[in-house]
Amino acid sequence: MLQVKHAGQMVFKEEMENIGSTGALFHDPGSGFYYTDGIYRSLVRLLGKPELIAHIIRIVSGMPGREREFMRVKLRRDHILFCNREEHVLLREEVPDTIPLPEEISLCIYCIGRTLLLPVEY
Repeated sequence: MLQVKHAGQMVFKEEMENIGSTGALFHDPGSGFYYTDGIYRSLVRLLGKPELIAHIIRIVSGMPGREREFMRVKLRRDHILFCNREEHVLLREEVPDTIPLPEEISLCIYCIGRTLLLPVEY
């Protein structure tokens, strides 16, 4: 559960809660990965960062297959964490262009096999 400390966090939390699962999948033909409508709506519509989808796919596709079975990708304002099932950090990547997230909030994405989805879509 998100803890809200500021008005910006409250707005973001409400917007994220309105993103549900439609069941739609998008295919990235270059990588063979899929991503859900929830991923599209959160990264493209809400954050205005469509390039993050391709970036996450590029990083995850370079991970060993066993690690891709279930991975958590955590987006923060200034970095992205790629963690395995046990929450061990596999990679911390600094981002040159700030992700427009409220200060104390991270956005979690699951990668299961070759599909990116939000936790609410799991």
